Amino acid sequence: MHPESDTQKNVANTMKRFDGRKALEAGMQLRPDDLTWHSWTGLEKTTKMENTYLESELLKERRKNSGKARLIVCHEPPYANGTGVLAAERVKELNKKDNEWFSWYVYPNAEPFIGFMEGVPFVACKPEEYGNLIKEQAVNYIEFHHYLGWSFEFLALQGPKSLWLHDAATWCMRYHLYDGTGICSGPEDRKCAKCMGINADNVAKWRGTFKKIIPTFKQIFANSEWTAKGFEEQFGIKPDIFKPHMAPLAPHPTRKKIGFFGNWYAVKGTEVLLEAMKRLPEYDLLMFSRNVPPDLLEGRRLIGYDNVYVFSGYHRADLAFLAGLVDLCVVPSLIESYGLVARELRNCGAKVICSTAGGMKEIGTFEPGNVDALVEAVREAI
Repeated sequence: MHPESDTQKNVANTMKRFDGRKALEAGMQLRPDDLTWHSWTGLEKTTKMENTYLESELLKERRKNSGKARLIVCHEPPYANGTGVLAAERVKELNKKDNEWFSWYVYPNAEPFIGFMEGVPFVACKPEEYGNLIKEQAVNYIEFHHYLGWSFEFLALQGPKSLWLHDAATWCMRYHLYDGTGICSGPEDRKCAKCMGINADNVAKWRGTFKKIIPTFKQIFANSEWTAKGFEEQFGIKPDIFKPHMAPLAPHPTRKKIGFFGNWYAVKGTEVLLEAMKRLPEYDLLMFSRNVPPDLLEGRRLIGYDNVYVFSGYHRADLAFLAGLVDLCVVPSLIESYGLVARELRNCGAKVICSTAGGMKEIGTFEPGNVDALVEAVREAI
């Protein structure tokens, strides 16, 4: 189609962001009997994209209207590990309750860019360019939640700032060290040099520099009495205790579990099984499958489903153990010359139902490709 044709102009003028998601949703309502697992994964992915876009637009607008900017400085991307989770949740918490301030999550990165992740606006910044970041964002306050990857110059920066201690790394790496008999008893220059692979002079110099920086912080916080005590022993200052804000995690419903052992191929009946799981919301499906596209997963959960979890393929030696984790094993293949996994599962004492495809006909209980028959067989077996 010519880019300047009347048809093209009319289409461009009527198209809106996320019309694809709306069209998919409308199609699913019109043809509810023709839905496949692609429909559900597509709907959740596009809905999440829309929500993320709308939330980021609201935050952009709020940034324009807020009078003050705060940096939450960390050493890793948002939600990467423990400190990254807690620092990211603090950004989210602060941006929800205080309209005068706007908070950014900041971490060191070779390639600078601005992004948005799970409700958290972040800036990846080259460590040596922290000055430009402060100027560009007109920063009024800085919270240092971790300093690894940053320079002492950034830590020593004059102005309103606070130090948040999430671990013992500020004064000693002992919480990571174990010599086979016990945990390191505490920091000593000679011992630290041996553990950390640097010389004692550097350890002493590092501590001396940090002691000079400590008075520049307006406040110092620790996540526990243990962390506060260790800091006080080293630097003579007792931090205030803060209670980290943790992301809410609802307990997973207690449901019986179905197991699938096989590669992610249509011929193995994966599409039939996934369609059946939409009709079996009272059960969870654990799929031990290879070749699952990563973009279909959120963690281990299959996007579009709240009762399907995908794990990597299994080793044959682990089959009996894994089968013991579920209440029922399903082999819904469309074609099988023999059906080895169905027979192996039966041999290790697992409860198994399988289709009557090919060589499984003599042990099968439902017609291959028949979703209704599979749903009925699952409910009867469990």
